[in-house]
Amino acid sequence: MPEPPPLHKTARIFQDEMLRLAPFSDMDAEARSRAAVAIVLPAWLAGTDEACHIAAAARRTFGRMLSLENPPSAVYTAAGYELCRVTYDAFECTGPGRIMTIEHDGDLSVATITSTPLMQWSAEPVVFSARKGLTREQMTEWIDSFAASQKPQRVIFAGTGVDQPSFVEALQASSIKDYLDDQPPLPARHLLAFGAAQVAKDQLESQPDDCSESRECEELRRKADAISGPFRPPVPSIWPSVGVRHDEL
Repeated sequence: MPEPPPLHKTARIFQDEMLRLAPFSDMDAEARSRAAVAIVLPAWLAGTDEACHIAAAARRTFGRMLSLENPPSAVYTAAGYELCRVTYDAFECTGPGRIMTIEHDGDLSVATITSTPLMQWSAEPVVFSARKGLTREQMTEWIDSFAASQKPQRVIFAGTGVDQPSFVEALQASSIKDYLDDQPPLPARHLLAFGAAQVAKDQLESQPDDCSESRECEELRRKADAISGPFRPPVPSIWPSVGVRHDEL
């Protein structure tokens, strides 16, 4: 088997950092290839050379292509929604449209928007705006301006500072205040990490090697279909359909 081409020097730096992280630092190549991994990129890295280098480093480190999530897709997954990464033909998977995320960590605020469906083979542009040190009035004005220009259909808040009174007051005075009551039942500080973990789990459980059946199974399926007709999964009455993974939280 021919040797793979050498990584770009920037990709090598990313790979070195990945290999230093626990638990990957204690794994061999085979174990890493079976690990559940997903990467959330900051909005300002989407579509850049750095994102390509991160993807190349991950592919070389884990022996497969990993999904590079953006903040809206990660938090929307954490909220329990299907974004068609694996079963992109399910229910004509159109998704909710334009998803907006506002991350706030005390001083830095980032608004990001992208559109569904989000598919592995189709990169959707990510639009973002970042600000630091805004007053409450400036925060409201910034949110209103971004929302007016992007026209989101869903807004989710993430980060360690979204519960701060000044941020909540800015939201309540903004044009997107109606979205405050429609947030996932998870701590906002954990949404990005939880969403990335769910993506990794879904991908690990949906490998092509897991999707084959023996001839005996195929014959049993044909006999069952002859009796009752082919199975047709029920289509949700509304879209997006919400998963049940949060019922036990």
